[in-house]
Amino acid sequence: MAERSNGTNGLLRLAVGRAEEDPFFLGYALAVYRAVEELDDAGLARRLGCAPVDIAPLALCRRPVSRDASFGDDVRRIAAWANLDADRLVNVLRHAESVAALRQARPRAGGGVLLAARDMVARSEPEPGASADVEPPAVDEGEESRDA
Repeated sequence: MAERSNGTNGLLRLAVGRAEEDPFFLGYALAVYRAVEELDDAGLARRLGCAPVDIAPLALCRRPVSRDASFGDDVRRIAAWANLDADRLVNVLRHAESVAALRQARPRAGGGVLLAARDMVARSEPEPGASADVEPPAVDEGEESRDA
């Protein structure tokens, strides 16, 4: 029986791998989200509020598309079937759709997607050696009259 179980797991992994490459399947959106957020199955399961073993069957579902009128109903049905939080699934789906759209929209001539830097920290104190009482440079009055 262990041999049959391993064969079934192998087929499931193969099916999930194919689903991750095809935008028709939810596995595609999960793979995009997993890659961007640098998550493994356990991390993805935590984000969705389900068990890691639930990720593979979830990946084989048809992917709800947010512009479809049935999007909300589709997400609720999948969430109920997979016993996970529908709001979390919506967040994952929309995030993955946004990333996929950005990837398709980038210039074909080798350009990448530019992202805003988030590591800038507002300084509450001046840098060492900088004077907090620095006045702006004086303006020559002759220059003002030329500009006017």
